[in-house]
Amino acid sequence: MENIQKFNKLNENGSKFIQVYINGKPYLRYASREKNCYHASVLYTILKKEFGFECKIRKDRSGDEVPIEKDDNLNYELVGAGKARYISGETIEFYGSSSSYLMGVNLKHLEDVFKDKKIKITEGKEDFFKGLSFLIEFKGD
Repeated sequence: MENIQKFNKLNENGSKFIQVYINGKPYLRYASREKNCYHASVLYTILKKEFGFECKIRKDRSGDEVPIEKDDNLNYELVGAGKARYISGETIEFYGSSSSYLMGVNLKHLEDVFKDKKIKITEGKEDFFKGLSFLIEFKGD
């Protein structure tokens, strides 16, 4: 994600996102406005369509087939998943978790993704429904 304009397409109710390292590089991908999009489909899209990986599949606790979280042979690891929503101006909220992968927002990964940007990260209040959240405010390029 290069700039805030890409994030203004986030669903106001929260768009699902994943945080993954591929070949040691951090990637943040989200489903812009799809209603029936799952974390697994976002992960599958980056692995298959962007990198051409044939990923291994496992069943999650609901019995749905999902790409595995980590594959040393393909050199990728899913480290976070949740929802993101555009707040206003230059601020995005990352919150929640994935029921398929039983993980939430990974702060270190966010720091790695935005390391070359001028940002301010604020930890939000922990909420029963949203879990731990982080607000990222972009301060310019």
